[in-house]
Amino acid sequence: PHDSLRRRERDSGVSRDIIWRIMRANKFHPYRMSVHQALKYDDFQQRLAFCNWIRQQPPDFHLKILFSDECTFKSNG
Repeated sequence: PHDSLRRRERDSGVSRDIIWRIMRANKFHPYRMSVHQALKYDDFQQRLAFCNWIRQQPPDFHLKILFSDECTFKSNG
């Protein structure tokens, strides 16, 4: 599952187009490396504080959270 289409093509001798069709037919997606920021010590403390806070909320608290499809992306950081 962690091989690229090019590597599969090279190792199997089957064209990338055929491999792509097989993957699509089986509802697979090509593996893509994704870079994430490393967690720092302060991150752990903040996550722990959030967990403690959420445990103190009413049992139906999660039903009152509203998620929207709106988001804002900025390229300047």
